[in-house]
Amino acid sequence: TAIDRLLGSVRATVGHGVVTNLELLAAILDHPAHRDGDLTTSFLDDHLGGWAPDGASTDALDVAALAVLRGEGGRSSPGWPSALGPLRIGGQGGPVITLHDRDQVHRLRVAAASDGSATPPLTVTGDDGVGRCVRVRDVTSDGTWSVDIDGRPVSARVTTTRDADGAVTVWVHTGGRTVSLQHEPVTRHLDDRATVGEGSFASPMPGSLIAAPVAVGEHVAAGTTLLVVEAMKMEHPIAAPVAGTLTALHVGVGDAVDAGTPLLSFTPDTDEEAS
Repeated sequence: TAIDRLLGSVRATVGHGVVTNLELLAAILDHPAHRDGDLTTSFLDDHLGGWAPDGASTDALDVAALAVLRGEGGRSSPGWPSALGPLRIGGQGGPVITLHDRDQVHRLRVAAASDGSATPPLTVTGDDGVGRCVRVRDVTSDGTWSVDIDGRPVSARVTTTRDADGAVTVWVHTGGRTVSLQHEPVTRHLDDRATVGEGSFASPMPGSLIAAPVAVGEHVAAGTTLLVVEAMKMEHPIAAPVAGTLTALHVGVGDAVDAGTPLLSFTPDTDEEAS
């Protein structure tokens, strides 16, 4: 029907970088009252007064988590994941990717199986503790991902944006919907107030400390690398968010760290010191 064709067009429309009302339009078009021609000026109040967009699907979350890892590992070439190389992290290992979907927070652990191939299947485990087997088939230059999730083919269009403050948003269009997911940085303060007082940095994933270029007591500028953690064949530099002083190291080079392990304590400069 004409409604189905229009609905298909709306669901196929990819709009990244800006919030749209495409999901609301799809809900209107697909509503039984609209299909029956029962249209009035109070349609939205009568039929969709309590409407809200659905949360991100597990497909969208899985692809977004892999897109974050791809970006962090510098795998920006169209040939990824063939350039990723063999990974040897299995079981419960692997980094945890934290994604915010409006008021919902999702933490997904990504681990690679050791099947001997250059591009092993990945296990993505969500908040429910259920692992999904994900194999990346292709990532094209326009951001189209072709993956198999538990043997089921999934296609998604992905765009990653970064605002002036460095916050990363992953836009994923799959299953006829676009969702925007805010990525919580890999390294974060244990205390949200740490940028205005002494705070600690925690490791968000299992790995090992491979470098500690700053000595305890040393004053550093904003952006200075304090530590480097290696996980999943990737190096993750931990940088000072503002100017300040490294006051303590809680781990040493070569130490293995688990997710949540305190790594260092850092005291930002006061307003007087900064001036």
